[in-house]
Amino acid sequence: MNITVRNVAAVCAAGAAALLVASCSGSICDRGEAVGKSLSEKAKPCNTGDGGITFTVDPNEKQRCERAIKSCSGEDIAIYNRQYDCLEKVSTCQKGSEFAFAAEIVACMKESDKISAACNNAFEGDGGQ
Repeated sequence: MNITVRNVAAVCAAGAAALLVASCSGSICDRGEAVGKSLSEKAKPCNTGDGGITFTVDPNEKQRCERAIKSCSGEDIAIYNRQYDCLEKVSTCQKGSEFAFAAEIVACMKESDKISAACNNAFEGDGGQ
């Protein structure tokens, strides 16, 4: 299972979860980056090289975030903050419990569909760049 940090949205298909984390402006972009790094560490026990979980943080995400967040509303940012609050509480992955770990992450994304189209499009379009 591969979990990749990119936008704050989760895609779950056929039991595999992919987390795309969208960070946000100023301190919220910093927070998104910190949450992504924390999840990367929490995933390591399940990254055994035999199809376990890997979690990748894009080093350019913060810059993209700072461009894209300008298109997000205050409510969009509040949703990201609630998602980050939840993601910070995700337990460390345990070998054999990879799907439970992924399910915790996916559960944090329950409000992703409430993020405005303008905000989603800015992140999908890489902040207009």
